[in-house]
Amino acid sequence: MPPKASKTAQPTLPELEASRATAAAANKVAINASTLQTFRDIVREVIKEENDNLRDEIKRCIDPISTGLIECREKLGEHENELNNQDARLVTMEASYTELHNKYDKLLLKVDDLENRSRRCNLLILHQARGLFLLVWSPLTSGERK
Repeated sequence: MPPKASKTAQPTLPELEASRATAAAANKVAINASTLQTFRDIVREVIKEENDNLRDEIKRCIDPISTGLIECREKLGEHENELNNQDARLVTMEASYTELHNKYDKLLLKVDDLENRSRRCNLLILHQARGLFLLVWSPLTSGERK
């Protein structure tokens, strides 16, 4: 009869391989956890550096745009002031035009009236005192001279 195997006997080959596989898996998990943590730290650093680089690049790109925008605002303010000045000048010119047009109409009526009076021999002498014209004109037309 074959001898009975005792419980303190050496493990068999499949058992050894299974225990080694379990130990290797546990070791892999430990290595994977530390490797994973190291990888995460590296990724964080890389992402932070890239983020900082992108921020710096964006700031460099935005600075000329901001400067151009400030210049545009200043020019727009100048143009608004010029438009306000032009508007004020236009209002003044319109008021002057209206006043001059009214004076023109009055003068046109006066010229019309004077032309009509001259045709009717009913002269109207402007800017002379009432009797002064007759004193000066009468002797000249009647032939008497002083």
